[in-house]
Amino acid sequence: MWITIAGYCWLCRQPLDYDTKGICSSCIRHLPKQQNRCPCCLYPSHHSMMLCGRCLQSPPLWKQMLTVTDYQPPLNKLLHLYKYQPRPQIALCLARLFLLRWLSHRRENLVQKPDRIISVPLHRHRCWSRGFEQVEAIAKPLARWLNCAYQPDTLIRTRATLMQTHLNAKQRQQNLKHAFVLNNTVSVSGKNLALIDDVITTGATLNSIVPLLFRAGARSVEVWAICRTL
Repeated sequence: MWITIAGYCWLCRQPLDYDTKGICSSCIRHLPKQQNRCPCCLYPSHHSMMLCGRCLQSPPLWKQMLTVTDYQPPLNKLLHLYKYQPRPQIALCLARLFLLRWLSHRRENLVQKPDRIISVPLHRHRCWSRGFEQVEAIAKPLARWLNCAYQPDTLIRTRATLMQTHLNAKQRQQNLKHAFVLNNTVSVSGKNLALIDDVITTGATLNSIVPLLFRAGARSVEVWAICRTL
């Protein structure tokens, strides 16, 4: 005899048959679409396969960027709840949303499965204050579902940085200078990597981390996140 555990959609509060799904199929279908976006930065472009002018002038080091949607309702409110309340139980439904997005791209041959997933870490003090490692909680189930390697301590945050929320692009870059190091006991040489974060805003975090991965011999890096801020 099967026992169903009822739950509620985190977005519309409608009842769900299984609590682990987290978000109902209707809310998933109505998430804002990202159309005609540059594949490297997800800023508007003339075509989804064409780089924007910014990326043509200064190509990013990473191969491409993939997110579920833009940082706007309803997912921005859910992410805020997840990070600052905090609600670690939301991690599984965020990972599932990204998986659905990734599978959609995979069916169109727009992405390849990486050899390893790497998550952007919090500093240990902030992790302690929030009670959990927010991106790791998304990356773990995602790596399991995709059958990818995942090692949570690949990157180490060396110092506590200021909250990025109210900093401009230049301040964010300075704030994150020398804030990350690669764990010297972990090899990424020759690997196709996916670097995952919760939200991408100016790309300052990516610009701090991706060069470290390439200096360590990574073959390629894709950038993943739940949302992209425009």
